[in-house]
Amino acid sequence: MNKLKTIQIARIIEVGFELNESNTFKKPSEINLTFNINIEILEKGNLAGMTVGVIFNKVDDPSLVFLSSNVKTVYRLIYEDEKSAKNVELDDQSLITMLSLAVSHTRALMSRVASGTIHQNLIVPIINPTELYEQTLKKEFAKNPSAKKVAE
Repeated sequence: MNKLKTIQIARIIEVGFELNESNTFKKPSEINLTFNINIEILEKGNLAGMTVGVIFNKVDDPSLVFLSSNVKTVYRLIYEDEKSAKNVELDDQSLITMLSLAVSHTRALMSRVASGTIHQNLIVPIINPTELYEQTLKKEFAKNPSAKKVAE
């Protein structure tokens, strides 16, 4: 089986954001933070896109969004056998590294959007990427193991 040798950041894309200053809160306990994560393999296994969506919304009414953002980090995947991306499965550590970077990119772009607004203190916290991976992507891969495969 061909092995992944290196991961490089190819590009960072701000897919979209929502900032609603008419939705306000009095206490931080009124705020819910949700992560949505999606990974897709592109260009015959040579690129992988990881989109991180973050939503700050009201605990008792999730339809009231204070701030949300979707950022896609595209990674170039380099293999030991550079001619073939066949039969490669992304390992957990590589996926955790990719997730950590993608969350950081989302945090940075989201902070830029919120800067100078009433929601400027809504900052994505520093998180343990391994725990986030286990709570999200790892569960998805358990249901669909072929989702970790780069190419057949």
